[in-house]
Amino acid sequence: MSQSTVKTGVRQRRERGSITPEEIIKGAFAVADRDSLDNLSMPELARHLGVGVTSVYWYFRKKDDLIQTMSDQAIRTVHSQLPEPEDPAQWRAYLAGYFRRMRQVFLANDTISDLVLVRTRSYSLPATHLTYQGVEDALEMLVRAGFTPLTAWNLYSALSIFTRGIIISERIQRMNNAPSLDDRQIKLLEPEKMPLLTTLVGEESISLSMVGDDNFEYGIEAMLETFERQLQSEK
Repeated sequence: MSQSTVKTGVRQRRERGSITPEEIIKGAFAVADRDSLDNLSMPELARHLGVGVTSVYWYFRKKDDLIQTMSDQAIRTVHSQLPEPEDPAQWRAYLAGYFRRMRQVFLANDTISDLVLVRTRSYSLPATHLTYQGVEDALEMLVRAGFTPLTAWNLYSALSIFTRGIIISERIQRMNNAPSLDDRQIKLLEPEKMPLLTTLVGEESISLSMVGDDNFEYGIEAMLETFERQLQSEK
């Protein structure tokens, strides 16, 4: 092969200074989506971007700095897709829609889910303030609807913990390709010893993982119904 032969399939390295922080963050999300956050490394990110690793370190001195910036962007992305409080009289519909939308946003992107729900230590102070301002706005609407501040807090926190728990549990189940998520789950049971579960799986199509749409909807509506009765008793 002559020296003039052009090699193919080799990604050319970009010139020094030709990368921006925004491009680095975009690339970091792409690598994390492909390899996971735990396997995201500065050298691999540099290879993905076609730059020397020093170009990445010029903007982000260590991986923790990169993760914090990614977390901030993830939090802004999530909050931009959640509904804002409006009519206090519609508090129940608002909360149901809010947490349904939250679940949809996180289920659509595992990297964002990991950054926002798992790696909370990576939050910057502005990101923390943005998160708690959303809680404050929801509480203010619930208080205007007639709840005491403490009951409003208990309602919001119960729905939040339940929703986040469902999201993380679903993430773990998918990572492990758990049989309790699909038609393999019937093989996990002993019909003679577990007649109720066997019947529910066969006739009612329940999920043994307890993290499906039906489980989520039932939990949300049950909590909202309980707090609506409490609101009526407090008036």
